[in-house]
Amino acid sequence: MAFRQGILGGITILVFTTGCTSKAERAFMMGCVAHESMKDQCECVYEELEDHYPEEVFDKMERGYVPPDFLDQVESATNSCK
Repeated sequence: MAFRQGILGGITILVFTTGCTSKAERAFMMGCVAHESMKDQCECVYEELEDHYPEEVFDKMERGYVPPDFLDQVESATNSCK
């Protein structure tokens, strides 16, 4: 449950952050990692999202865009990173 809450925090920060993709990754990790032990899981989820979405989508997300399948992709990534 804590991991899922951390992922949701990372998503919120990712969607509302500005700047380049590396800033988006840092923002995601800050919101996701509530405990140091979750770092590997958070990195895995972010990498799964990077594999799914092209850089252009991340650029849009930094400006507030949320892809229609985003929550499904996060859930899928979370499940595959357990």
